[in-house]
Amino acid sequence: MPSTIGILHEFGEGENWTEFTERLDQYFLANDINDTTKKRAVLLTVCGGKTYGLMKNLLSPEKPTDKSYEDLVKLIKEHQQPEPSVIVSRYKFHTCTREADMPITDYVAVLRKLADKCDFGITLNDMLRDRLVIGVNDDRIQRRLLSETKLDYKRAVEIARSMQLASKNLQDINASQKSNLLGVHKFQGTNTKVGAKPKHSTNKSKQSQASKQNAGASRTCYRCLGTNHRASGCPFLDAECHFCHKRGHIKKACRKRAADKNHSTKQETNVLNDDFDSGYSAETYTLFYGSSKRVPPILVKVEMEDKPVTMEIDTGAGMSIISQSTVGKLWGDKGPAIVPTQIQLRTYTGEEVKVLGQIRVKVRHGDTTKHLPLLVVANDGPTLFGRVWLEEIPLQWKEVHAVNNLQGLKSVRSQYAEVFQEGLGTYKGPKVKLYVESDAKPKFYKARPVPFMYREKIECELER
Repeated sequence: MPSTIGILHEFGEGENWTEFTERLDQYFLANDINDTTKKRAVLLTVCGGKTYGLMKNLLSPEKPTDKSYEDLVKLIKEHQQPEPSVIVSRYKFHTCTREADMPITDYVAVLRKLADKCDFGITLNDMLRDRLVIGVNDDRIQRRLLSETKLDYKRAVEIARSMQLASKNLQDINASQKSNLLGVHKFQGTNTKVGAKPKHSTNKSKQSQASKQNAGASRTCYRCLGTNHRASGCPFLDAECHFCHKRGHIKKACRKRAADKNHSTKQETNVLNDDFDSGYSAETYTLFYGSSKRVPPILVKVEMEDKPVTMEIDTGAGMSIISQSTVGKLWGDKGPAIVPTQIQLRTYTGEEVKVLGQIRVKVRHGDTTKHLPLLVVANDGPTLFGRVWLEEIPLQWKEVHAVNNLQGLKSVRSQYAEVFQEGLGTYKGPKVKLYVESDAKPKFYKARPVPFMYREKIECELER
């Protein structure tokens, strides 16, 4: 028996019938099968039991063997793949937009597939070019394509692919040259001065954030606060901020705007670098004391490796941090192994906090148990609960902010016993008479909030 070229697999559920019959025609061509009866026999053999049953049902009372090969192919195609509406197909084509991380080649393939049913005719390449320019979803590529006076489809694809590839290569180069810099909200360094003005480093490269952050750390674009792309590929790379009028970010993500807001509150808070530059790519968090009165920290109790630990919640710290002395108190020489890390920590004023390494600990809070990274530093200070852990461990904020200082409440009640007596109070000052309109209606207004700068003086006056 002569050997055949190629292998025919049985038609399976979910396969495309048109593609299957196209491969079948090539099989006939390669093996010189021209007889229509033989073609029909091969088709009925490899079409599968379910498809054969469908043919019988559609042809009843006739049998599949009574029809030609071409009739059987057309019968299943019309049943499984009815001709779509050209209007609907064109709507899908004209609303197809590339996703942020989608390769240009994949987007072009999707457009060609959608255009197959649009019946564009001789205008196909023009339609593909227009849709590529409009739906590329990348400002840099779009501006480059629109700058071409004579742009055809082939040239548009070439430009878009080369620019996307160049951007990816640049990210790979930068990633190999940059080190991770994660900000610290507050940690006691040996040279840290509370309230000191920030010392901006002259070496911009030391302030740049690495493309690849430590495992588990969240990636947020500092230009627009988006999370689905890196800052180097942000659509607002050349946008002008409506607050500080500098290029490279938008108003929502403006660090100068955030700093101005926080300065106005005169409270201990996160303040970002005021001298923000469009070339600045590091997510550096810093510390600013606007008042001598310290706000009590927000604490949360967790278990690390089955040891109870009280941590200070710090949304300004990228990573969770523990001091070397605290590690010794908790576990002694039997604690988790400290492994080296490239992460560097700096305070707002630029002092470097010495990082000894990183450990992975089992953390339990409530019903949640996770194995999470924890940086070990040489400086003494509170154990910080950073943003990485906040994403992994849901906190019960009602319990965190619960008021439980009953002793303080009792002392206030005893000091001002007359105020808390039952019944109406008695005014002991001079006689007062109020004149109101006869048709006046009483209205309720909440107390006007006191500005922070006057709050301490007013409290002193009330206590006088």
